[in-house]
Amino acid sequence: MFRRLLSVCLMFFRTDRKQPFCRRLFLSVLLLLGLMVSLSAAGRRDSLRIHATLVGVGAINQLDTYMSPLEYTGTSLHFLQDNSRRASLLHRRLTLHHQVQATFSKTSSPGDHAHYWGAMAHWTVAARWRSVVSSRFYWEAGPQWGLHTGCLYHTRGGNNLAQGRLSTDLRLSSLASWSFPLSRRMATLCFQTDVQLIGLQFSPRYGESYYEMFELGHGGFHNVCVTSPFSAIASWHLLSLEFPFRTASWRVGVAAGVTQSHVNHLKTHDWTTTFLIGCVRRFALIPSRL
Repeated sequence: MFRRLLSVCLMFFRTDRKQPFCRRLFLSVLLLLGLMVSLSAAGRRDSLRIHATLVGVGAINQLDTYMSPLEYTGTSLHFLQDNSRRASLLHRRLTLHHQVQATFSKTSSPGDHAHYWGAMAHWTVAARWRSVVSSRFYWEAGPQWGLHTGCLYHTRGGNNLAQGRLSTDLRLSSLASWSFPLSRRMATLCFQTDVQLIGLQFSPRYGESYYEMFELGHGGFHNVCVTSPFSAIASWHLLSLEFPFRTASWRVGVAAGVTQSHVNHLKTHDWTTTFLIGCVRRFALIPSRL
């Protein structure tokens, strides 16, 4: 089916030669995207969906030299909504993955004289190609786009009381899944890892205040930094076990997150280790026959 869509777009691109080249290319891409969305929506109603809701608690290590040169350590609370479904494209080998994560943290300085209060929200969408190795094992890999925002507040005061966080990135997402019998029922062990390739990040310059950026108008393109593995590292790893218990399916796991950057002469990092637990729902949307 995907080859048929591609052939239709190529035919449109070749036949309508009265239009300029760039316009024909742009319209062909729009047509291809529209057909792909329509095909995906057609198979969306009867596709199996997996929704997992997890909560967790863990340890966090934070550094933000915009407010303090010291590393702060403490506790973080996490909420994770993980949704996935099989798309009808590419012979149903494409898995669409949507994830929303919220993190709330409180960390303290080494002498416990100051604290950070933090809140972060992460929204990611991934499209992974599935390769089935056996009836019990498969792996997936594909691109992931994410949007991350939040704030970090410093209780000690000073010229810089808070630091805003805003970034977007493109990552490589992969997942490996293995099913095995557990107490006469099937359990699933999964390992997911997401690694940043390139992105954009908001950051003030060293010594630059938010008053100068927004009130005096000194902000500009220098506050939008291009990030790569040479200037920023962002990765997220999750090892989880899903098992049935009574009438529900449960998922427990351990997640490790690394987010750090060195841009505009400022260093930041958030290192987290979290224990997660929650329930899993599997269902399919069946179209009405009325």
